[in-house]
Amino acid sequence: MPPFLGRTEEQAQFRRVLDEYKTNWAQKNLPTFTNALTKWSGKAKTAPEKPYIFLFYGAGGMGKTTLTRRLASLIDTEYAHQFQHFLLDWEDKQKLNIALQVGHDHIESDKILDVLHDALTKAGWGKYFDDYGKQRKQLSDIEAKVDKALSGQPSDNAMLNEVAKRGAQGIAFIIRRSTGLEAASKDIESVLKISAEALSQTRQFVQRALETQEYDLYANPNERLAEALGKGLTKLTQQKPLVLLFDTYEIIDRPECDYTLRHVMGHSGGRVLWVVSGRSNLADSGQLGGGYFRGYKRDFPEDRVYAKQLSEFGIDEIQKHFAAVAPQQTELTDEQADAMSRFSLGIPFVVNQAAVMYRDGKPVEEIVEPVQRELGKTTARDAVIKATCERFLVHCFSAKDRAQDLQAIYALALMRRPNAELLREMLEVTDGLERRLQTLRERYSFILVDELRLDEKLANFLRDYLLNPMRRTERDVQTLNKRAIAWLEPQLKTWGQGIEDTAEKLTEERIAEGRLDLAHHYFWQSEDAGWQYLVPRFIEGWQYDRA
Repeated sequence: MPPFLGRTEEQAQFRRVLDEYKTNWAQKNLPTFTNALTKWSGKAKTAPEKPYIFLFYGAGGMGKTTLTRRLASLIDTEYAHQFQHFLLDWEDKQKLNIALQVGHDHIESDKILDVLHDALTKAGWGKYFDDYGKQRKQLSDIEAKVDKALSGQPSDNAMLNEVAKRGAQGIAFIIRRSTGLEAASKDIESVLKISAEALSQTRQFVQRALETQEYDLYANPNERLAEALGKGLTKLTQQKPLVLLFDTYEIIDRPECDYTLRHVMGHSGGRVLWVVSGRSNLADSGQLGGGYFRGYKRDFPEDRVYAKQLSEFGIDEIQKHFAAVAPQQTELTDEQADAMSRFSLGIPFVVNQAAVMYRDGKPVEEIVEPVQRELGKTTARDAVIKATCERFLVHCFSAKDRAQDLQAIYALALMRRPNAELLREMLEVTDGLERRLQTLRERYSFILVDELRLDEKLANFLRDYLLNPMRRTERDVQTLNKRAIAWLEPQLKTWGQGIEDTAEKLTEERIAEGRLDLAHHYFWQSEDAGWQYLVPRFIEGWQYDRA
């Protein structure tokens, strides 16, 4: 386990909040006397109605997991026996649960509730969530009741029969979509192919078949199940406050799932503290993909939400981290720490990987600077870059749309400069490029859609990662390069039409940039191809401008 350094502000805020919740000896052992004394003194403190929520976010490798586990350990050491706490790592749960392995955009929100309920039950708190189990069983019974009613209906209603083919679960989906805040009737008609009249008849039919309470659960299962989980947490915290810590939350943070978990939070009461660590900023509202994302600051009071983007390590923190990881080695000089800062970009994960290499005897210079590879061997720098990129892309490798996601990310990394037309050709997307990138952005926070590029931290490492001869010559990478070259070459001819004077042609910015783009992609293809293209262009240009 790497040493924990820094993050003093985040820890201080966590301690301040815990101090507000903790009970002293008298409150714990003499509650009746303490309450009477508090009431007599007039110093009663109103218990909060809403939970306290910590939101930590940032790109991969910024230390979110390390911080989350550090906060859990603080409870065990500094606040022993004063709090209950539970850490749920969604990445670990994904490895064990098929329902979480369907890809970020396809995870169903009720499955998230089941995973949380199962985890809390296995932690020994199952008795507090009996109502959740009852609601789950009741929902299955209601669906069976609807199926039975559908099978017994007269066959002369063609419109209702068409909808009935979808079964109880299908009809429930239609009803929920049509009554949801994010759906409109035109979506039902165009996407689900159900007319407004058929939808109305179906809703009325189901309402007649069910009791009012049954219909409410059938039409709004996630809200009712989330409420049952939240109220179970309220019961659990009657004796002692609870801290729930979620790590790698980016796996399940798409709006539908996140909003459902917020229902749990909203019903959990003021004695629950939530720590949510993920890649995206969930605190602020704004456009997300093709829709609007409602941030936590809109759902919870401002004084109950602490949102913090984790920052990079400074030179002083880098030196301290190296000293802690490699105490037997010579401490880094200021010059070495500066070189390590420029190489690592201050990303804690990279700093720790490099520090381990240094502890194992690799000199700083070999870690931060490219050196000639010996055949069949990996340099220290290559090893750090590989580990870093695989950490950045860990969720991409396991995504349902893995091939498409990696193709788009690699294309953005390979491009010399942002160019929408070129990117369309590389990805073979004739329409909907923005939507595809927005969807990527929802899954991976390092996509900067409007700027048509990757976050610079990832881009720097990913280019070096792809330059490894084994990966650079992979078919997927070379296909992207070939498409770029195949588009750029005829474009240059088109742009040069009507310009007879070579000097004038070379000073035309679009042509000059296009030639540089082409040289760039030829070099990605191979060093020989790059030089074969560049040398004649260089000599041609040199004739007109020796400077």
